[in-house]
Amino acid sequence: MEYVPLQDVISQLYDQGKTPFFVLLEGITDVRNTGAIIRTAVCCGADAVLFTERKSAPLHEDMVKTSAGAMMQITFCRERSMQTICDTLRMNGIKIFSSDLKADKSLLDIDFTGPCCIVMGGEEKGISSNTQSFSDQTFKIPMVGDFDSLNVSVACGIIAFQAMQQRLAAV
Repeated sequence: MEYVPLQDVISQLYDQGKTPFFVLLEGITDVRNTGAIIRTAVCCGADAVLFTERKSAPLHEDMVKTSAGAMMQITFCRERSMQTICDTLRMNGIKIFSSDLKADKSLLDIDFTGPCCIVMGGEEKGISSNTQSFSDQTFKIPMVGDFDSLNVSVACGIIAFQAMQQRLAAV
C-alpha cells in the first residue's frame, strides 16, 4: 500500500466528475481503531483516508485484519502537516468538518452533500485547536444521557453513515 499525493487524488476525482469525500485522522495512533475507520470509510463511500506524517498509526498488517481487507479498496494520502492537508482541501473547494465534543452544532445540522472532509481526532485529546481553526464547521454527535463520548471508530461510523445517507439522497 502506498500513499498518493492528496492533490493528485482531488484532481482525479474532479476530472471524473465526482464530489470528493474524505476522512482525515488526526492523532489516532491505535491501529485497530484506524483499521475499523478505514473499513467504515470504504463502506460509506469515502474516496480516501488522509493522514499526517506524525501522530498517525502507520499502515500496518493489524490494520488489514481489522479493516477486513477494506484497506485494499481505498486510497491513502499522507501529507506533512494538518495545515498542508487543510490548505490543499480549501484550495480545491472542499469543506472541512471536524467532530468535537464541545461543539455547539449537531451532526444532524451539517450538509455533507458537497465536497467535504470529516476530521476525526484521537480519543484522548480530540482534534487540536489548530485543526479547529482550519475547520469550516465543528459539530458533535447528539447523545442521550450523561455519557459524553464514543469510541472514535464508532463515532466515525455514525458520522460517515450520515454523510453517505445525505450524499445518496442528493443523487
